[in-house]
Amino acid sequence: MTASDVSMVYALVGDKDNAVTWLDKAYDEREGGAITLIKVEFGWRNLRADPRFTAFLRRMGLPE
Repeated sequence: MTASDVSMVYALVGDKDNAVTWLDKAYDEREGGAITLIKVEFGWRNLRADPRFTAFLRRMGLPE
């Protein structure tokens, strides 16, 4: 299981803190391919209103 998979599981159960922590790990591990659909993937819907998620999108170079 990849860091982005773990992040999505946390996001699905509503644990935003751990979801963001694992997203950061995915970024650090260069899981770019695994999180390229982050803006549309259903699993991260609980994070979309979180400012940390928006900051993560900016860090990845994706439009908010």
